[in-house]
Amino acid sequence: MRILDLHTKKATTVLKKTAVALGFFDGVHLGHRSLFLSAANESERRNIASAVLTFSEEGSTKMKHGARHLCTEEERLEQFSLLGMDYAILLDFETVKNMSPEEFVSEILLGVCCAEVAVCGYNFRFGKDAAGDTDTLVSLMKQNGAECIVCPPYLYKGEPVSSTEIRSFIAKGDMESARILLGRPFSLSAEVCHGKSLGRIIGFPTANQKIPENIVDIRSGSYVTRVMLDGKYYYSVTNVGVRPTVDTDGNMNCETHILDYDGDLYGRTIKVEFLSFIRDEKRFSSIEELKNQINNDIKEVRKWQNVGQS
Repeated sequence: MRILDLHTKKATTVLKKTAVALGFFDGVHLGHRSLFLSAANESERRNIASAVLTFSEEGSTKMKHGARHLCTEEERLEQFSLLGMDYAILLDFETVKNMSPEEFVSEILLGVCCAEVAVCGYNFRFGKDAAGDTDTLVSLMKQNGAECIVCPPYLYKGEPVSSTEIRSFIAKGDMESARILLGRPFSLSAEVCHGKSLGRIIGFPTANQKIPENIVDIRSGSYVTRVMLDGKYYYSVTNVGVRPTVDTDGNMNCETHILDYDGDLYGRTIKVEFLSFIRDEKRFSSIEELKNQINNDIKEVRKWQNVGQS
């Protein structure tokens, strides 16, 4: 278990009274944000700290039965901070999976989190074999002189927003729908690594990133993207796939050609934000045909750039 002060980004061991939001919060989407807003409101009203009780990335892999994540742990923590939370308590699922609901409330919520009020979603479950539900949590918190607030589902087009639905949009390349439900563009953060310099050879230098194994499946193809570098957004064209025309090793890559930028990014971790799908990946008959297609992709990106700057 780790407790992080989200203001200083440093570990701490002591918490005072908190209003704590409960959940894994994969993607930190619009439905999750309603919980943070409620926790923040209770924090201000009661003059106590706000906190997030969640699972570490490693522990959550076991909890989620191998489901791939919408963002890394670092990105989740960044979103928690941006949404006004003071602390993050990161649990390893293995340490709590056999706790009864009563033990979880007593040892974790009241003991570790010092929770004066807990905030959870309508479908929250906890304790061994998910034995506890929202009614259980409300009752147990009340028995201990604390409170539980249960947030209703956040609806979009009449359906609850869910991480599962967002994953399906990303797998289909529907980045516009994913952006709506996330409340921001889906992004990939990873270190820029050395490739085979094939992009530079054909006149389109790229920032090459390895896609983390535990990140959600992204539809192969070219995308309109943008990258924040040194406080400025640059529009870009990104290819996700195996580069069938110039490379046949079969490994999935993320390669981003950044428009109007010329700099050394090797070793830097950059965030690529996916805005719109352009086309499927395909094998071209020649390098010249590939270059012509990349130029067409860049034209699509320029359309977004012109709208974004108008």
